[in-house]
Amino acid sequence: MLKKIFKLIINVLLVLRYGHFKNVSFFKKDQSVVLWICPSRRYWISDNFIKDFSAASALSKRGIGVYVYIGDKIGRFEGRNIMFSFDRGVNKFGFKNYLSIQHYITSNLSNQRNRIYPNSHEMNLWENKALMHRMFEELNINTPKTVVLESLNEPNSRQLPFPFLIKEEHSFSSQGIHLINNKEQLDQCINEKFLERNKHIILQKLINMRRDLRVILVGDEIVLHYWRINKSKDWKPTATGYGSEVDFVMFPEKWRHYIIEVFKKLNLVTGAFDITWENDDLESEPLILEVSPNYQPNPVVDVSKLKVPYGEFKKKIGFGKNSYTNLFVKTIFSQQEKIVNYLIDVDNRFKL
Repeated sequence: MLKKIFKLIINVLLVLRYGHFKNVSFFKKDQSVVLWICPSRRYWISDNFIKDFSAASALSKRGIGVYVYIGDKIGRFEGRNIMFSFDRGVNKFGFKNYLSIQHYITSNLSNQRNRIYPNSHEMNLWENKALMHRMFEELNINTPKTVVLESLNEPNSRQLPFPFLIKEEHSFSSQGIHLINNKEQLDQCINEKFLERNKHIILQKLINMRRDLRVILVGDEIVLHYWRINKSKDWKPTATGYGSEVDFVMFPEKWRHYIIEVFKKLNLVTGAFDITWENDDLESEPLILEVSPNYQPNPVVDVSKLKVPYGEFKKKIGFGKNSYTNLFVKTIFSQQEKIVNYLIDVDNRFKL
């Protein structure tokens, strides 16, 4: 409990340090943009608190009035500009497919002539791997061979030889990824609980790789990139929580234009790509592993000066200039400002 209180205090102090809230109000309902917050127990110590108020700050810096609405009755708004966060907390009824609630909300807001960010298309690509891989196939985006099934009894289930990966349909941060080496492991994985959580079974070819590249874009600009490097001889997810090293410096410039053009196909304002290469051969065509319109960036640091692995560095809460928390909040503010400027100047999402 004390750690949560400490994190809340640090988050609030840092948001106040970097924020511009002259044109932000909790009471003036006629402001140009409604920032909707559907609070959950964890909201005030979550990334969404930082993202929401950094977006409000970016709008305020542009001289745009923001009404912060905290509550459940978002359906009362019609013909308004509305921003909100990707948040599982809106699923207050506990449905297994929490994305269906988000889709319901965005669809109804649009039907009531609201101009919203994120919209239904952006929301549908959030933690929905079955839809994402179908979209990759439709758009001819190069990705590891992937089979989306409703049952292992389908003929397609035998397309991939062992070993391969199973990815859970609604998952994030390398969670819900299972390495399957044989039939016994397959049967253990696809059990009753798995089928309760997943309408679809996603099988994917196992790529021989020990690193992947996270690339975050806003519009046609790459705003952050870093390698996550697995130093083990064995395959495992490259998320920093698994002990991967991080490299913020090296970028395969040969593929910059390629990555931007692929991202344009997806019609997203912002998104994070996870990209790899077969046998870590950067001369071969990139493989797009995943994309998400909602993501947690790793702030840039000089990893040579860290005394602990990056994954451990991320766990430390602090207010200092070089603390992870401070760098993370600064990164979020920078990215949200780019997103807001893109929505206003390029996307023309809002009527201001």
